[in-house]
Amino acid sequence: MAGEGSRKAAGEGCKRRESGNLLPPAGGRGGVLVYCAERPVAADGGGAFRGIWIMAETQIEAEPRVALGKKVKALRRAGVTPIHVYGRSAESLSLQAETHALARALGAVGQTSPLTVKADGQEHFVMAQHVQRHPVTERLLHVDFIRVSRTERVQAVVPLRFEGESLGARADGASLSEDLREITVEALPTDIPQALAVDLAALETPDSAILAGDLPLPAGVTLITDPTAYVARVTQRGASAEPSAESDAETPGEPEGAAAPSDSE
Repeated sequence: MAGEGSRKAAGEGCKRRESGNLLPPAGGRGGVLVYCAERPVAADGGGAFRGIWIMAETQIEAEPRVALGKKVKALRRAGVTPIHVYGRSAESLSLQAETHALARALGAVGQTSPLTVKADGQEHFVMAQHVQRHPVTERLLHVDFIRVSRTERVQAVVPLRFEGESLGARADGASLSEDLREITVEALPTDIPQALAVDLAALETPDSAILAGDLPLPAGVTLITDPTAYVARVTQRGASAEPSAESDAETPGEPEGAAAPSDSE
């Protein structure tokens, strides 16, 4: 019973999203997106963090690429996308993968989570470095993967997903400013969250703000972005004009006094 209660508590408010036809790693589960929609409540009742998206490890099958130059267009028409694996002082590999499976994998892991490329009997632990798409149709044209180590920390850009509504921004003369759409973190490749959710309901009063340093991160993840950088805040329209008007009223003669020395020169 205790174990059942623990599992329920850990999974409460969490959902699972199957990531399509992703190949599961040996002895593991496939591409399953697990996220928590519930917002942990801090001791003071606050908190701007709602959940993290972390991908289970994903694999894609690839094979050596023989089509080069103009033949690549025919390859793409056949539903196959050229990919390139390089890095870590190992041989650069020109490969190809089934476009549909590749697109699903990239849609699941993005450029923040690692995956394994299996090709020619070898496994390459990689992260997407560059994804080239058609400027009009946005179909995949080419993907570069860089090898990473499971035991070495890397830096990655993690997108922020804003949720909820700011009560402070509903006040007269107030507006909501979403200043950051992503933050940079450092962690082991398998610890990097796919996304971080920010609850705008934490902005309850005018002039309230959420800073990058306010976002709780998973264990082992370090914030690289300036912790004092604004993530979101409530601003007051026209507030900056009031001090200047008050200053002018208090010292009406200052401009004439400041100009006097230039007259004598």
